[in-house]
Amino acid sequence: MQIFFEHFRETGTAHTMKRKRMTRKQALDLFLSSDLIGLGMEADAARRNAHPDDVVTYALGERIFSGTDAGCCQAEAESSGIRIPLASQSSVEDLEETLRALRKKFPSLQILVCASEILLLARRSHFSLEDALFRLRSAGLDSIADNEALAMDDWLAVHRAAHRAQMKTTAHFIFGAGEGLEQRLDLLDRVSDVQKETGGFIALAPRSHAPARELDAPTGVEYLKMMAICRLYLPEIPHVQASSTAQGLKMLQMALRFGADDAGPVPSHATEEDVRRIIRDAGFRPAQRDLLYRMMVLN
Repeated sequence: MQIFFEHFRETGTAHTMKRKRMTRKQALDLFLSSDLIGLGMEADAARRNAHPDDVVTYALGERIFSGTDAGCCQAEAESSGIRIPLASQSSVEDLEETLRALRKKFPSLQILVCASEILLLARRSHFSLEDALFRLRSAGLDSIADNEALAMDDWLAVHRAAHRAQMKTTAHFIFGAGEGLEQRLDLLDRVSDVQKETGGFIALAPRSHAPARELDAPTGVEYLKMMAICRLYLPEIPHVQASSTAQGLKMLQMALRFGADDAGPVPSHATEEDVRRIIRDAGFRPAQRDLLYRMMVLN
């Protein structure tokens, strides 16, 4: 793999080097490579090239808005954000009304709705995705939240429409659920195609599949390879988000040396200080961000 890395790099330091566009075959070779350390070093250099300030961001978790807690604590709401579930909405018009009420009460609140729920509401209300998302954006929607309920075509269609409505989104996706390496690259290629068209993806957030039997889960090596390849294969997307949900805090810390520049939302099994500590121990400065990757607190 050293030959590949020398071909991939041109000249300069780790912070200034220019990189040739990685081909699909090169990305597949990296998935198959046994040189995990070399891959990590290359991804780390690419991360430092994109983010030379040695800052790793994290977010406080979003809240779920049930339709009955509009009087929630403003400090908590505005420091994180909320996600509105479909259960409290029956049409695009209903959601518009909810969004306007929330935006009036909490002007700085960040509001998300799941991609699958937007698709269902648009169909139920006989709106195109573009029309629905333009209306929701005007009413106060900031971005969309992902889940695993959509086929890839529908998932990408919602993101593309959100980008056209001037929203930035994060591409959350699950890998290691039985798909082959070519299928993983198919997904990354299609995300890249949308990014080239719209420029609306602000981050990649791969999540390893968490099956009932632990033996069927992707290994830590597979997870680190995916993080590194996301950074190297899609340099047009600025952020790569790691996660401790399936792999744990120690693997999240390692991912910060495999191309990730974001530690994601603070998980329920840890504290904010836990996340800040593992960021510092990895050699970076922790910074709280909002849900749209705007830095709020650097310490």
